[in-house]
Amino acid sequence: MSKGILGLIEKVKIHNNGKVVEADALVDTGAAMTSIDLDLATEAQLGPVKRTFKVKAPITKSVEQRPVVMVTIEVGGRKIEVEANLKDRSHMKYPILIGRNLLYRNFLVDIEKSPEKVEQ
Repeated sequence: MSKGILGLIEKVKIHNNGKVVEADALVDTGAAMTSIDLDLATEAQLGPVKRTFKVKAPITKSVEQRPVVMVTIEVGGRKIEVEANLKDRSHMKYPILIGRNLLYRNFLVDIEKSPEKVEQ
């Protein structure tokens, strides 16, 4: 199967046991793992927690442990099952961050396909 093309901002659907929740996502090739806002995860009834994932903040260098769940995300016309960590993203513009674990072998990123100005 050929790779799809995503822009920096994409509409995504989270699928879980017949429930579908839609949200905007920021594509971040610098993020190892996909991340979902806690409120959105609750709305989609994601779980159970499989493990925790250690994340180091790029600016403060502080380390935090985040819960990780399996989730089916539909983006770019494809449904992909992937691990995602859960974090309070309510202070951020996009409730989902698409990381390399979802992009790998599935998508290329084309910034020309994106809005002119992307703010986090």
